[in-house]
Amino acid sequence: MEVVHIVAEVTGSPDPHGFLGKVKSKADLVALGAEILEGSMILGDNAYDVVPGWAGLARTPFAVHIDSNERFKARKGKTDSGALPKTDEEMLERFANGMLG
Repeated sequence: MEVVHIVAEVTGSPDPHGFLGKVKSKADLVALGAEILEGSMILGDNAYDVVPGWAGLARTPFAVHIDSNERFKARKGKTDSGALPKTDEEMLERFANGMLG
C-alpha cells in the first residue's frame, strides 16, 4: 500500500496531528483532507516535507503466521512459539539450538 513518511513541518507551526516522524497510509491522509504532491504535503494550515513510499500489508494476523505450517516448514521443523523463555540461560539454549531468530 502507498505510505508517506512525514519528515518535517515546514511552516514553523506546531504539529497538531502528531504526524512528525511517523509513517501513515496515503489513503488515510487523503481521507483527512491532506494534499500530497511528491515530497510535500499540505493539511489544513500545516505544510510538511514527506517521503512517499510503499509498505507491505499483512495478509494474516501475526499470531496465525507464528503457528502456520508454511513457517514450520521454512524453519525446518523448528518453532519458537509457545511459552517464552523464563531465564537468560533458557533463551541462550533456544538460540543455540536454532529455536530463536
